[in-house]
Amino acid sequence: ADWREPPGAAADGRRADGPDGRRADGPPSASADGRVEPPADRAEPAARIGVQTEMSVSPPNIQGSIRQRLLIMLLLSAAGIAILLYVVVQSVAEQIAQESQDNILAASAISILDSARVVEGDISIDLPYSSLSMLDSVTDERAFYAIRLNDAFLSGYPDLPRISARSDTTAYQSTTYLGEDIRIATTWRSFSTLQGQAHLEISVAQTLTGLNQSIARISRISLAVGLGFFAVSMLVAMVIAQSTIRPLHRLTTSVSRR
Repeated sequence: ADWREPPGAAADGRRADGPDGRRADGPPSASADGRVEPPADRAEPAARIGVQTEMSVSPPNIQGSIRQRLLIMLLLSAAGIAILLYVVVQSVAEQIAQESQDNILAASAISILDSARVVEGDISIDLPYSSLSMLDSVTDERAFYAIRLNDAFLSGYPDLPRISARSDTTAYQSTTYLGEDIRIATTWRSFSTLQGQAHLEISVAQTLTGLNQSIARISRISLAVGLGFFAVSMLVAMVIAQSTIRPLHRLTTSVSRR
């Protein structure tokens, strides 16, 4: 019987190429150590092709945070200055008003003290009208006085509070009398009489209704000034924050476009 080549076999014993032009594979070949190696076209590819995913990264929103921090710092500074301005104006106004009233009370007490004379060994006092008329004001304040010689009451209001600490200068005290807040000025002077050294004490007091009204009016004015300063400072702070952040915004926009 004739031996024939199997279909598709070449004359030299190799398998013929397939219809697509690629060589048909034979059985797996064994290596010298007995391992079976797969055909070359069936091996896994050496490198795998990765799929790159394009991710869009947005620039950080630093514009709002910087503007907010800058605006908060400026507003806190403006608020602190406004409060300090209110406190300073209030304190100075109260001090000026108090000193003005103290000067009037001292002038009234010294005027009464200057009218005292030693006549035949005794002290005579002629209470001048001007000493109390200078205490008149628009708010119709009430005035009180008390004259004492060696702790003995002579004239005026006997229960008017006294300033215990005696000094060479006029002393002042704020207290309550007959249900009203008053300010007292007291001055002393020594006289030589037939009985020896005598100490004359003059106290003049005035209610604080007008002073309190003046301080309240000044407080409202200083508060309005402080609020106005804060409002103007707030507008200026917004403009400064916006103008400061504008170059940074331009830089951020330019970098994000790249």
